[in-house]
Amino acid sequence: MTRNPRTNADKRRAVNMLLADEEWTLWSNAEIARRCCVGSSTVDSYRKASLPFVGSEDTAKVYTTKHGTVSTMRTENIGRR
Repeated sequence: MTRNPRTNADKRRAVNMLLADEEWTLWSNAEIARRCCVGSSTVDSYRKASLPFVGSEDTAKVYTTKHGTVSTMRTENIGRR
């Protein structure tokens, strides 16, 4: 049985579904890309399109360290000169 390749709309729907989820949006682009079978650059572009404008109140990124602890990174100065 032959399968049709996924369309760009199918890929976009899968990535946006995970990015809209409260828990999954905290995961890295690479992990979301792995789960959706797309490239991490695809996830990055969809994430940037869905992010609020710079200067918004949400300036913290929650992540899991290599030791398994949860930490928060302040991101308000990233890219600022």
